[in-house]
Amino acid sequence: MTNADSQPPNSIITMWILLEGKKRAVQVDLDQINYENRSLNLDRLTLVLKEEFNELLNIERSDIEFFSLNGHNTLTPLRSGTLLTEIVTTDIAPLVVRTDSNDHGGRFLDLKIQIKGKKAYGDWTLKEVSKEIYNDAFDSIESMQIFEIHEIFKLDPPLNDDGLKRFEDNLREKMNIFHNEVTTNEATAREFISVFLSLAVNHVRACNDPSTRLKVEVELDGSRGYGVLDYGVYIQKIPVLVTEAKPYESEKAIAQTLVQIHSAAESLLGKRKRSEQTMFGIVTTGRSWRFIRWNGSLECPKAEITQEYPCIFENDMKEAKRVVSYIVCVLQAQAKSLNKEKPCAKRLCTDDKLG
Repeated sequence: MTNADSQPPNSIITMWILLEGKKRAVQVDLDQINYENRSLNLDRLTLVLKEEFNELLNIERSDIEFFSLNGHNTLTPLRSGTLLTEIVTTDIAPLVVRTDSNDHGGRFLDLKIQIKGKKAYGDWTLKEVSKEIYNDAFDSIESMQIFEIHEIFKLDPPLNDDGLKRFEDNLREKMNIFHNEVTTNEATAREFISVFLSLAVNHVRACNDPSTRLKVEVELDGSRGYGVLDYGVYIQKIPVLVTEAKPYESEKAIAQTLVQIHSAAESLLGKRKRSEQTMFGIVTTGRSWRFIRWNGSLECPKAEITQEYPCIFENDMKEAKRVVSYIVCVLQAQAKSLNKEKPCAKRLCTDDKLG
């Protein structure tokens, strides 16, 4: 299907554009109303791209070349008169923009390296992740560096008694509805996971950063992986915590989350122009929780993992309260790191004790 077949009523064309040498493609919306007879072609596209990308601002239009990219990492030159409605683009098969026609060999090699290492999050194995992204730092879950959340973070402000009471009630209700079965399948596990994430996001949104938002089944695209996050917590529109829900823990789930965190780090570092950052992920069955910490740079990332935190949904639910407090700690730390915390909002929250 071409862009013409899916043309919306307002004549907006969305294309995936990759500036050769960049880490990944980006989406660009093009208003075709300003072009007569629906004849927006690649030559006219140069005018739009020069406004969209600072890198092209001082480049002559005649020095800009276009290529299509197929699934075999092969570039095919496109004529400047090619209509945009004849071009199909995706995040993994973007329209490639080249500005230096004198160095085809070197630039083409760079492009192949970028695309070659990218695949769906679920297709990665732990050993592949370690070798291709984390510099062979581990070869199993057991060989990963361990970290303890309670030694790093402190609740600020803590969860209040009313919130914890609702948390307990919601978990007891879920246990009653599902006859104490938490890990029957992924859909059931998500019913319990959502209770944890909802409380944590609501608390941080009220007390630390009002932009905090929970998203479910959200697309996240990076230079090494692409696909859908089970859960993503966003602060200032940046994914600061990714969560993978599984009915049972596996190396595959850990590997998937490690690549997702790397994509989230690319999103943050790209927008904030920082060289280093700390990011987090969670792998959980609902009953068992593990936290992953990513830090360092995109070129030399480091990954650490916590011990397994089991939750028993009975009596005082001490374990579940501890886990939800850790989620809050992580989000509060991310909110502070983004320098968006509003101290005045803390007056809405009251002290509480997790026991």
